[in-house]
Amino acid sequence: MTVRIGDRLECPGYSVVAVETTGLSPHRHRIIEIAVAQCDLAGNVTEFFTTLLDPQGPAGDVQTHGLFDDDVADAPTYPEIAPWLAHLLRQRVVVAHNARFDIGFVEREFQRRGRPTVPPLTTLCTMREAPHHLPEAPRFTLLACCEAADVAVESGTGAAAKARGTARLLAHYLARGAGEDRHWQQARTVAASLNWPRRSADLPRVFTRDDAHVARRAREEAEQVRRRDAVSYLEKARAYGPPIGVGEGPDSYLAVLDAALEDRVITPQEAVDLAELAVSLGISEEQRKDLDRLYVTALAASMVAAGPIDREERADLTRVAAQLGIPRTALDDLARMARSTVEQGHGGPRILARGRPLESGLHVLFHGYLAVTRDELERRMARADLSIATGIHDRVDVLVVADPDESADRTYWARQRGIRVLIEPVFLALLADLERGRSTAADAASQVAAASLAHAVPGGSRG
Repeated sequence: MTVRIGDRLECPGYSVVAVETTGLSPHRHRIIEIAVAQCDLAGNVTEFFTTLLDPQGPAGDVQTHGLFDDDVADAPTYPEIAPWLAHLLRQRVVVAHNARFDIGFVEREFQRRGRPTVPPLTTLCTMREAPHHLPEAPRFTLLACCEAADVAVESGTGAAAKARGTARLLAHYLARGAGEDRHWQQARTVAASLNWPRRSADLPRVFTRDDAHVARRAREEAEQVRRRDAVSYLEKARAYGPPIGVGEGPDSYLAVLDAALEDRVITPQEAVDLAELAVSLGISEEQRKDLDRLYVTALAASMVAAGPIDREERADLTRVAAQLGIPRTALDDLARMARSTVEQGHGGPRILARGRPLESGLHVLFHGYLAVTRDELERRMARADLSIATGIHDRVDVLVVADPDESADRTYWARQRGIRVLIEPVFLALLADLERGRSTAADAASQVAAASLAHAVPGGSRG
């Protein structure tokens, strides 16, 4: 609170302010994080306040402040904290490192809101004061000044770290006698004389970076679960097995098509091979188009059977259709046919062969933002006797990608070396097949061993 000596108001100290913003212009951009350190006349921090703010628009450059739109969606807005901020600044000299920037944003936010009506802030800038009180600093950035003053400054971005560092720098200046400088004395006198609103303020709701990190982690975990479920449609679709039931020639064509699409890319050579295969099997061009549509319908049916089609599944379906020259406009009709097939209780022709199976002992390299976690991969691949390759310089037998477009360079590298390429859903389905096969073989071996042991016991088994 303001100190009264006789009839004269005395400045109680300083308020150190630091902000992170959505951009560089106070008139076009907003504060996204603010921190205020109240200090006494010696520079000791007596109160600290920080919160993220909802800028009610884009968060701006995440590389600058490390915050995404979702991180500040639950934060208070500036009007919610304005009364408390006015309380923290009342009758104090407002200090910042590069004050014209930070305090310029604060003043513009008060002007934008219109209340509480605050007087022009009395300011001091630790950056501008550095040549006088810290001439040994090689530069006058906050980090360089703090290092020259031998005061702690927290690493990383964030208004809170900047406010604490600036407060320590302020205390260093004051210890060197800055408070006795005439313009510092004048600043305190002017700050104490300003007419501030007298309305009391309650501590507002705050939402800190720690809160944002907890919320972000929860969102990421929920998204991981959702994506993991989305890529498991082929893994779950055990009703779809080797190609049967369409006809000998079409079955052969669909099996080769399925193998060609295990990486979701039909190369120019594969396109030629498929066309020649169709001719050799007596399949006309029109029949071939029908089979391509049947393949996409069966793929959609496997998705529907696993649950509602998610955006990753829709993207996969769209990618396959594009490789086969099927327009997007036809996808909705094919998806409806697939849904009808599943609702009628049968999977239709079993045409998803899933390519040739995986074999134990292979080395698998993963690339891209996979939905399956590292822990699950390590556990399941150990069960299947597969090894995870650590890089392109390791032995690599199979490359698994989350998105063939984003991993185009890596898939090109693999194809040039004859390395098999699989998209994540196909790999997970083949991995499940291999796990089941090894489990069945292990069970059979256990039964044989038990039978052999029983025959080896003298007198047979005891009842």
